[in-house]
Order: sequence, then C-alpha cells, then structure tokens
Amino acid sequence: MVALGGITLPDDTLWVDEWDYTVVASSQEFTLGGILIIEYGDKKGGRPVTLEAGWLVYSDVQALEGIRDIMGHQMQLELFDGRIYQVVFRQEDTPLEIKPIIPRPNYGTGVSYFDATIRLQEL
Repeated sequence: MVALGGITLPDDTLWVDEWDYTVVASSQEFTLGGILIIEYGDKKGGRPVTLEAGWLVYSDVQALEGIRDIMGHQMQLELFDGRIYQVVFRQEDTPLEIKPIIPRPNYGTGVSYFDATIRLQEL
C-alpha cells in the first residue's frame, strides 16, 4: 500500500526520481588568481519525491486537490515497503498533474479514472 496524507494510492505507484538525488552539496568559485575552490556539505532536506500513479478514481483526485491547496501542509508518505517520509507539495513546480485516462465532459458522474503525477519534497 502507498498512502499520502491518509489518501491510499494505487499499489503500482512509482517514485520515479528516487535514485536521482544525492545528499552531497557543492559550491565552486574561482579566486581572483584563477584557483578553483570547491566546498562540500551535506543536504539536510529537500529531496524531491515525484510519484506517478495510475487508475485513480475521481474522489481520490478531489482529495489530492484539497490537500494540495493547503499552504505548507505537511503530510506523511508511506511506501509499500514500509518506508515513511514527511513531505510537502513542491509548489514551485506543478505539484499535482492530473490527466483523465478516458476524457469525458463530466467526471462527477459514473466511474472515471485518472493518471497523476504528484510532486513532493521531503522535509
């Protein structure tokens, strides 16, 4: 089971950028004499977490939209393997991208399914 802020996501939800992050931060600059200076440090948070989920029902989309619009809302992300992270939506990106699997004029009636890209940031 994958859960975000109490909302259960499909079991096949993927963390697509899980291995793209490094905790090493670096900064480099040149001195006036042309010598390269590189400084290193450890990042203490801010890891991006991008989830891709398919076959969400309309009520789940509405619930995700509701928590997306709460400024600074901290949530717990629980992954299928038991790992737990404290996250917030990455508001500087498009935090929630929803696309219908089959476009319809009215999603509130009948059963509708959606693909979602959920952009979060670990605290």
